[in-house]
Amino acid sequence: MLKRTIILSALAGLSLMGSAQPLSIPKSPKSLPDSLSVGIHLDGSSYFYNYEYFKPFASGYTQPGFSLMPTVQTSFGHRLLIGGGAHLKKYWGTTPFAETTPVIFARYEALKNFYVQVGTIESRDGHMLSDLLYNPLYKIDFRQENGLQLRYYGSRIFADAWVSWENYIKQGDKDQERLTAGGSILAQLTPDRTRWEVMIPIQAVFKHIGGQINDKNDPTMRVRTLSNLSLGLQVAYKYSVDGDKVGVLFQPIKFNDSYAFKPFEGNSGNGGLSATLFWATKSVDLKLGYLHGKRFATILGDAIYNSITFDYDHIDYTKNLYTGTAAYHKEVYPGILFRFDAGAYYEPNYGDLDYFYGTGIIFKLERMVK
Repeated sequence: MLKRTIILSALAGLSLMGSAQPLSIPKSPKSLPDSLSVGIHLDGSSYFYNYEYFKPFASGYTQPGFSLMPTVQTSFGHRLLIGGGAHLKKYWGTTPFAETTPVIFARYEALKNFYVQVGTIESRDGHMLSDLLYNPLYKIDFRQENGLQLRYYGSRIFADAWVSWENYIKQGDKDQERLTAGGSILAQLTPDRTRWEVMIPIQAVFKHIGGQINDKNDPTMRVRTLSNLSLGLQVAYKYSVDGDKVGVLFQPIKFNDSYAFKPFEGNSGNGGLSATLFWATKSVDLKLGYLHGKRFATILGDAIYNSITFDYDHIDYTKNLYTGTAAYHKEVYPGILFRFDAGAYYEPNYGDLDYFYGTGIIFKLERMVK
C-alpha cells in the first residue's frame, strides 16, 4: 500500500557530524519492517568553510559547495537492506560537478546489532574517530568511502572495522592500488545512570599504497603503508538531565611509515600526545586542546596537526599546538540541521594565529512509498 506520509528521520547520529569530540556511543540503525518496503532517501549538505592557514605546516583553503545523495532503499525483511543512487558533489566556482559517483550498498544484520555492509559504507559519523585522526569537514562534505564494513552497536560499546578501496589497478597499469582501512572501538566503562562517564577509545587508521602486481623494479612503485594508532581515555561529568557534560579527552597517538625514504631518520618520536577539555550541550560544543607532536603525521586528519614541517631550508620535527574551537548546531526542522563552526590554532614557535570558520546545512530526509 502506498504511504503518502513523509517521514523525516531523527538526528541522533546526524548531530555528530562535524564534531568528533566528545566521543559518544552512537545509536544503532533504526529497525527495518518484517515485510518488503521501499523508501526514497535524500541526504545532503550545503556548506561554506574557510581555513585561513598561513604557517608552513598547513596550506589554507576555502571549501564552498554542496553534496547531494539521493537513494532508493529496499528492505527485504528486518535484516537486509539494499540501496542505490548517486552522490553529486559540487564546489562553487567550478563548471562541472567535482564528483559524480554511484552509491550502491547492501547492509545485513548478521547478528543482533552486528551489521555487515558492502559497497558504499557508513562514514558520515567519522567512524567515531577523534579530530586528530579524521577531519571533521569530511563529515560535512560527505567523503564517500566504498568497500567493506563491519559494525557492532552495543549499549556501552561500539566497534567499527572497514576498508575503503580507492584505486583499482590491473596488470601493466602505471599506477598503484590504494586503500584506506581502519578500526574504531569505543567502550563506556561506567553505567548510563551515573553522572560520571568514563570511555576508552581505541583507534587505528591505515593507508596502503602498492600491490603485488606493481613493477618491483620501479622505485616509484614500491609498497608503502602508513598508520595512525591510538589508545585514549575520556572522562566526563554529566551535570544535567539533557546530557550536558564537561570533560577531558587524553589521546596518545602513534605514526608509522613503512616507506624506505622518510623526511627523518631513526625511530625517536613518530607520535604525539593530545589533551582536550570540552563542554558539550544540546546546541553548543566548546573545546580547548593541546597537542605535542614529534615526527607525527595524520592520515585522514587536518594537516594542521602534522608536526613535520619543511620551512626555510630545514626540517622542523616538533610541534606544540594550542587549539580552541566552538560549534553551534540546531535542528531547525525534523531531519534538517544547521551548524556554525569556528576555531583558532596557535603554535608558539611560529607565532600569530591560524583560524577557520564555516557554516552548513545538513539534512537527512526519507519518504516511504511501499
